[in-house]
Amino acid sequence: MQYRPVTDSSDSNSGTVPLVVNLDIQGPDKDMNINIVIDGISKYSIGTDQVRFSDLDPGTYELIIQKLRLNCSVDQNTPTTIEIPESGGTSVDIIVRCRDALINQLLFIREENQQHNLYVMNADGTGQQLLQQNIDASSGYDISPDGTRITFASERDGDPEIYSMNASGSDLKKLTNNTVDDYGPVFSPSGSRIAFVSERDNNAEIYSMKTDGTELQNISRNPSMDTQPAWNPVSGKLAFVSHRDGNAEIYSANQDGTDMVNLSNNPAFDTNPKWSPKGDKIAFESLRDENFEIYLVDHNGENTFNLTNNDAYDANPSWSPFGDRIAFESSREGNFEIYTLNTNGGGLLRFTGNPGNDLSPDWNPVGTLLAFTSNRQGNREILIINADGRGYSNLTKNPAVDRHATWSPLQESEILIGDE
Repeated sequence: MQYRPVTDSSDSNSGTVPLVVNLDIQGPDKDMNINIVIDGISKYSIGTDQVRFSDLDPGTYELIIQKLRLNCSVDQNTPTTIEIPESGGTSVDIIVRCRDALINQLLFIREENQQHNLYVMNADGTGQQLLQQNIDASSGYDISPDGTRITFASERDGDPEIYSMNASGSDLKKLTNNTVDDYGPVFSPSGSRIAFVSERDNNAEIYSMKTDGTELQNISRNPSMDTQPAWNPVSGKLAFVSHRDGNAEIYSANQDGTDMVNLSNNPAFDTNPKWSPKGDKIAFESLRDENFEIYLVDHNGENTFNLTNNDAYDANPSWSPFGDRIAFESSREGNFEIYTLNTNGGGLLRFTGNPGNDLSPDWNPVGTLLAFTSNRQGNREILIINADGRGYSNLTKNPAVDRHATWSPLQESEILIGDE
């Protein structure tokens, strides 16, 4: 971090002292617009590496840097205050370092050559790139909150193990190494830990570990089967499916396994917990009405509510990023279509209308698009549709089977599409 005196003849008669902030963005995000705030004055670095503050008097000012992407950080030597001397203006250099990250992109699994491979593409379907071969499609994959790492399970060494890699597919690391099944990895909200299912205790348990595979911890600690870990995005608690009561129930627990609570508490089959963005509710699937319905329950197990309340098969809930609507798949028209509704059960909208099956909706991070899997053109493809239900686009357009689409957590530009 360096200060340098500067002069500005335009301010010589006004008594004001200018401040010049020089930005050095290192890495892949050189086009990032950073917001710099001095004395309540906010300025963006739009299309420039230099930001000027021309109306500051001599004194001490707080430096605030905003709008950094999660994959970027300011050099640790950057001060939090700036001194503007009586003798003249000041220049300050700020270094921002960014790592490769998935931004405005979709990951998906393609079935080809008798294996499941992980691909990435842009939000318009261009730039389709193979990231990793031989993915365990049944247990899925997850992207770190900053978009820089991907974790997945693979049987490439004979049994399912947990791996991680950079967003580009490089730096592959094997995080678990034993002769039993480890699968279903998900990143914690901070990105510092990974929860997963392990059968190392002769039954399926919920474990967590640091992202380098160390500090292994058994969370569920029960001889029954515990699967499907899901992190609360706010509190960091873990929800999961447990069979400890003789049927599948939704449980939650602290990261150390304490405060174990049965949230669904019903003799029926309950599965697939999904936390709301605020972490105050869980959406899950239940067979308690003799058909699959989507239910909501508060984080403490109170106020259980049948959200879909229909005789059809309703499943795969996906929260909007604002937590006001839930997308899901439903067979209420005879085939599977994508619907959304409000969290009070009202405002039902059918997003798709096609003789094929449309499945597994996923909102993009800014709530403008839904990605889903469809076989409307004969084989499974990844499609997107606007959040108002108008316009759609087939992104993959490939004779292979494409499914399990997931948006990258970072997105800054709004994308709208028209009908193909």
